[in-house]
Parts: sequence; structure tokens; C-alpha cells
Amino acid sequence: MNSFTSSIKNIFFSQAFIGINIQETQCKINVDIKKGNKLKKSIKKIFYISNFKISEDVVDFINSIINKYNFTYTMSVNNSTKQGAVKGCNSDSFKKFNIDHRQITSLCINNSWQSYIYTQELHDFQSQFDKFGIDYITSPFIIQSYILNKTKESGTKLIVLNQKDIISVGVFKDNTIIFSSIESLLFLPQEEESIEIIDEPSEDIIEEEHEFSEFEDELDSDMIDSDDGIDIDEELNKEIENIDTIEEESEEISIDGEEDSKKEISQFELDKQKANIQDTQNSIKILNIIKSSIEDFYKSELYNSDFIEKIILLTDEKLSEHTKDYIEDEILLDIELLNIDISEIMSKLAHEESIDEL
Repeated sequence: MNSFTSSIKNIFFSQAFIGINIQETQCKINVDIKKGNKLKKSIKKIFYISNFKISEDVVDFINSIINKYNFTYTMSVNNSTKQGAVKGCNSDSFKKFNIDHRQITSLCINNSWQSYIYTQELHDFQSQFDKFGIDYITSPFIIQSYILNKTKESGTKLIVLNQKDIISVGVFKDNTIIFSSIESLLFLPQEEESIEIIDEPSEDIIEEEHEFSEFEDELDSDMIDSDDGIDIDEELNKEIENIDTIEEESEEISIDGEEDSKKEISQFELDKQKANIQDTQNSIKILNIIKSSIEDFYKSELYNSDFIEKIILLTDEKLSEHTKDYIEDEILLDIELLNIDISEIMSKLAHEESIDEL
């Protein structure tokens, strides 16, 4: 498409940028409708799916957007654990990690590092979109880089991207990744939970109009101990004991005037403690993965082990300030907590990619 045709398209036609985030039991979609560079409308939708497989409802919804707008662009993030990122942009970059470059597909970022995934994993993922087509596929590490660039921070930062099913960790020196790790949360100990959207319309659509060395010794003794993983069951039992105590106290209160008020307060505390169970569980999972990643980064001969100055915790799942404070106290590093919406980021990246192609 030449620049003249591109200008006509931007001026006279609305374009739809569709961000798709597939999880084990949910598919989150964000659609940005733009004319030129102006955002006219955003549409959000959540579908309940099974085993990471998009449903016919997802296909029908996306095809309805494609049929409505002349120009549409789709992007999704592949959350397979069979991927990573390495410093350098040639095939030799993979040798020291014993990765056969013939079995992977890679993308060079900023002429300084590569995001890669095993080719069969990529093909399996692409096949999900056969009924409407996918224009762009990205990785969690590219999302980390995108947000880090927006913060305009330099130095060595550890970026954690927390999603419902996986956690990915990248260490960036300035804007070049020098370490990567990705781990599924589906096989870690966790309580069963039901998924519920509160105060959403029954059709699950929301539309919005917008205008718009020495350190290694210290590490060994103070921070990292390979046998020092936090026991999730032990921590959760503490929270459950607190709940049991509150329930017992609540049962002792008889129902009348002032004591009814006390009972309401006890119920509030009970609900608060129950919510803390999930929060504690999430905190411990994230903490253990961060500690393991830091240990690998500092102790492995594969990395130069620059001093990590700060942790940026990106979360697509709700996390409290308590989680941030808890991890800070354990890791002894400053943490910046940023709540993000990955489907929204996909829409923005799809827009940027469409411009780069002109």
C-alpha cells in the first residue's frame, strides 16, 4: 500500500484493531476503532472457553467486527512456555543455551535481542485462528519491552509479567533483554476457584467512547537460598486460622441491636480474611518465581550478572499493594506495580505494526 492510499484509508475509513488474550478458561478481547489516529470507540468482551481453545462464540464475534469494518488487524500473544528471549540477533546467540535454531522461529528486536518460540508451538497456535485469520502474534517478552520503553527507564531492571496462567520474567539492561524465564502456574499448588465477572452486562460487552561478586556473597546469605522456598500451605493455614477465629467469635454474638452491628463488622473481617487467602497465595507464587529467576541470573555463568536495580511487576490479574509490599520485604528490592490489560496492549501494538508496514 502506497502512502497516498494509506492517507486516504486513514482519513475516510474506520479501522479496527483487535487484541486477543487467550487463557485456559477465558478469552479476553479488546477492539479499538480508530479513524486516523483518533480513537472513536473501544469494545471489550470476555468469553469463557476450555483448555485454551477459542470457541465458536469468539469466532463469530471477531468475524462480526471484520465484516463491519473495511480494515481490521488482529493480534494475539502466545503464552506457551516453549519460548524465550536471548541477547543478540544471530543464530550463534542460541548456541550457549543449547537451543537448535533450526527448530525455532525468532524475531530480532531493536537490533539487540531476539524473541523466539519453537516453530511447532507457533504453528499449533496459529491454527486456532484459521476461521478468521491472525495478522500478528507476539510474546510476553515483547510486551515487557513495550511497557519498559514507555516508562523510559534505563539501567538493569527485572520485569515480571503476571498473567492468570503464566508468569514470565525478563532482565533488561537498558532496552536489551539479557535473561528470560517463563513458567506455567497451572501446575503449581493452588485452590480451585470459580471465575465471575461482577457488575458486567449479561452479554459481556462493554463499549466506551474516548476523546482523547561481592553481591553474589550477599545474595547467598541474605536473599537467595535454593532450599528457602516459601511453603504455600503453611502461609495459607495461617490465614485460615485467622478466619476460623473470626467465625468462632461471630457465632458467640447473639442477635440484637448493638451486637448485630458487631456481627456485621465480624462478617466484614471474615470476608476480608478470605480475600487475603487468594492474595497470599498469589504473593507466594510470584515471590518464589522471582527468587528462582534472580538466583539463576546471578549464579549462572551464562550471564554477566549486572546488578538488578529495580523490579517492575506488570499484572493482568488484580494484585494488591499488600502483594507488592510482601515481595519487597522478602527480596529487598524496590518494586513498581503496574496494572495492565494485555488485550488493550495487543490492540495498540496491532495499530503500531500496521503503521510500520506502510
